[in-house]
Amino acid sequence: MPHPCRRPRPTSSRRPVPPSTSPLVAFGLAVAAALASPPTSGAQAVTVKPLGWLGNDASGFRTSTARGVNDAGQVTGTSTSAGTFGEAFRTGANGDNMRGLGSLPFAFPRSEGNAINAAGRVVGTSVGQGFLTIPFLQNQLMVGVGFLPTSANQPRESNAYGVNALGQVTGMSTVGDFARQAYVTDANGLNMRGLGWLSGDVLQPEKFSAGMAVNDLGQVTGASSDVDGYAQAFLTRRLPIVQTEVMLGLGFLSTNGPGDPYSIGRGVNVSGQVVGQSRDAQGRRQAFLTDAGGLNMRGLGFGGAMTNPGCINSMVAPLASVAYGVNDAGTVVGSVFGYWNDPFGLRGANGRYCGSRAFVYTATNGMRFFDELLAASGTPGWYVDDAHAISNTGYVAATGTNQGLVDTQGLLLRLTPSAPSPVVVSPVPEPGTWALLGTGLLPVGGTEARSWSRTRA
Repeated sequence: MPHPCRRPRPTSSRRPVPPSTSPLVAFGLAVAAALASPPTSGAQAVTVKPLGWLGNDASGFRTSTARGVNDAGQVTGTSTSAGTFGEAFRTGANGDNMRGLGSLPFAFPRSEGNAINAAGRVVGTSVGQGFLTIPFLQNQLMVGVGFLPTSANQPRESNAYGVNALGQVTGMSTVGDFARQAYVTDANGLNMRGLGWLSGDVLQPEKFSAGMAVNDLGQVTGASSDVDGYAQAFLTRRLPIVQTEVMLGLGFLSTNGPGDPYSIGRGVNVSGQVVGQSRDAQGRRQAFLTDAGGLNMRGLGFGGAMTNPGCINSMVAPLASVAYGVNDAGTVVGSVFGYWNDPFGLRGANGRYCGSRAFVYTATNGMRFFDELLAASGTPGWYVDDAHAISNTGYVAATGTNQGLVDTQGLLLRLTPSAPSPVVVSPVPEPGTWALLGTGLLPVGGTEARSWSRTRA
């Protein structure tokens, strides 16, 4: 089946990006000004703590990745371990004492940790019979979150990607033939309910939506097929009278460049600032950040990376960036894949290499790369490929390797001084013209620029 993100462009004209001249957007810009971080003292110092591995797999290989972190520095992710095909883990405070979380009962021996909340509760995915995925919420015990209703003979499959302080979980679940839908639960992972699709009741092949993150107000961001069949980032808003969520489409960085319009929300903070990835006017997939309430999407660039057709990553693109996480102060983390100058020959030959580099972005300092910040902080030799989450205390869940090691591992980075105290602003009401036609979910494969390739260019 064709992937919905690659749906042939319709013959009708594209919908424009929501106008930036409306009074509401002007108000959103004013809110953004209020949220702007106060000036800080130039460069930020960074420390690094390697998290290690649970163990080696059957072939003797070992690797680990970090995906979520809370304010205490507890980290979750996935590691190789004996007798499994990958196991979710959780550390103690400050990244200490990595422990495996196992798998759901009667499941295939594989699990993945995707996010962790303030209480240390982990959400992720366990693989069940028939290799179908089952979402879990882990505290003392791992329990399944469940599935959305589907037809009697339809295989049921579900994933969990985000969790907030109350234990509300978001992810995606199958709901019919080739259809997948975003969901959110109540507190403690109870009462899963579907969020629908941006396309509403419009019939489409392979309709999809996915919830990727949920903030402490219960707002979900992710991506959904829209009325034109494109993948578009969304942010939900709960209607108090009817007590239900509706989706707000966030638009795209551009609708006029080569390739179909595309965007996905990957993280959201308490003010409704969304980060993710969207196709830009040159057809590149670029990291973005919005103002409060999901308004005013803007690209974060590529941090000086160059394009080289010989560089290929998981998106089969020579240049891409993606923002995965944002804290309540508006500090963003993510990755850039591209072709880099390397005058010291650390990663490649002839002074250049293809690869992924993790970044931190602030309004004051712009985009900075963690390997450079670590070197400037007196800890050179670390290749930080991915940064997936950032806490309000400056902890960052990242993945990389040291110059003297081969095996990739999860890392706990910490920015010091920590980001400014968060400014909490109530989410901005969305214009009526942006009202949703429905609620929804997206498959997430192929949207990330993860591990850097050691291809020498």
